[in-house]
Amino acid sequence: PGDRFQYGPVPFQAFGEAMRRKLSVKKESVMDYLERRIFEPIGLKVGRWTMQEGQPNMPSGAFLTAREWAKFGQFLKNGGRWNGKQVVSAKLLAELTNGSKANPNYGLTFWLNRSNSGRADVAENEGRLRQILGDRPSNTTEMSRRGFGPDVPSDAYMAAGAGNQRLYIIPSLDLIIVRQGRLTQFDDREFLLRMLGKDTVPGANGSK
Repeated sequence: PGDRFQYGPVPFQAFGEAMRRKLSVKKESVMDYLERRIFEPIGLKVGRWTMQEGQPNMPSGAFLTAREWAKFGQFLKNGGRWNGKQVVSAKLLAELTNGSKANPNYGLTFWLNRSNSGRADVAENEGRLRQILGDRPSNTTEMSRRGFGPDVPSDAYMAAGAGNQRLYIIPSLDLIIVRQGRLTQFDDREFLLRMLGKDTVPGANGSK
């Protein structure tokens, strides 16, 4: 453990099953638990979950509007506080943005911008990563090896969904960005640089 990074759905599936077993003692479902502990306290409305055998399919997640995703991003940026109340421990949430030796640019379900060295011990599932991070082959390894690049704040992190759905959080800029839609030739670094008004993007603001 910690020597090699491989992205895939298995950790999410194992986590979902562990939650189901733990909560079954209390006769509570995973969805009811999440509703009680997080969604209801912050007023977040889930459109629908992808389901498998009567349980939420953790790797596939849920469908939310852009406004609801932004609300969740604000909750994370605030360190688990909402309307003055600590809903989730800030220390626990901080674990989401701790990378590993094998891949400093991936925490617990979030992509990070901790290292631009180009080095990461990555054993990737090419097809799965291309689905999540974009259709260009270069995108499948660039996030692991270079993050968003040095022109984006190092505290930036991202939740990446299938079809290039994105939730970007940049605490140092007090910024939440939600992207919904499909675009096959999509690049996270280029998108963020454009959103941040950087002139280093080829073609942006008339530059070449």
